[in-house]
Amino acid sequence: MLRPRKMSRVLIAGSARYLGRAVEALHGSRTLHITDYVEQYEGFKLGRPLEGAAGHSEKLLKLRSAAKTLGIEAGLPPQKKKGSKWARDRLDGLLGLLETEVNAKDEKKQALTDSLRELQRRKEAVLPFARLTLPFECYQPYERLAVFTGTVKAPLEPDISKITGKYELLCTKDGLFIALFVAREFETETEKLLSRKGFTEVRAPPEMGNPAALLAKLTSDIGASRNWLRDLDVEIAAARESHMEDILACSEELSVGIQKAEAPLRFAATS
Repeated sequence: MLRPRKMSRVLIAGSARYLGRAVEALHGSRTLHITDYVEQYEGFKLGRPLEGAAGHSEKLLKLRSAAKTLGIEAGLPPQKKKGSKWARDRLDGLLGLLETEVNAKDEKKQALTDSLRELQRRKEAVLPFARLTLPFECYQPYERLAVFTGTVKAPLEPDISKITGKYELLCTKDGLFIALFVAREFETETEKLLSRKGFTEVRAPPEMGNPAALLAKLTSDIGASRNWLRDLDVEIAAARESHMEDILACSEELSVGIQKAEAPLRFAATS
């Protein structure tokens, strides 16, 4: 049975001019666990990151953004080790390719998703009015007419006729969605009647034309948008298969580079 090796505490000090080479050597040894320096001695401050830390972080963020778009699990190791030199040589070209291909697909998908959401919102607003016969222009405000559109829990007729004969009532077959036009002088009494009938206002959307025709067009546009999104998802899945290994390998290399570059932030340093 092998006994675990006893760990030793060491203190390494040296000239700042060799810091980068020292970090490379320590990282390569794979034997050192760094204890963070806590500022407690006069003249000793936390060190500064090595040159390139910010650039590595920026590139890693871009890779992770592309990985998220492609559905690549964060921190997943590459299946094949391709080496540090390969990753460094490949990195800039890969970032450019992802910028033009993956990011463009992501932006297009977001735009399509937003458009589909807006189409669905408009369809929901148009749907109840498509069961009536009036174009949307008829629901605009009038000087001498009060317009009520919405749902009721009980039919209005013949109660509305007891208030006035100056009205026009349209309703769905079940009588529960209504459009009521009544002379302005009877507006208050009509509101009281509607309150007793459990009226809930549903405002006509700011659309034009025949509601049934608009509903058909919106339904068609929604179907087309969903088809485009499905096609785009297929393209994104293909890009995932094509770029996953390169993204994982370059991400791993950048993560190691950031660890090295930021190691001095855990060291004590003097002038």
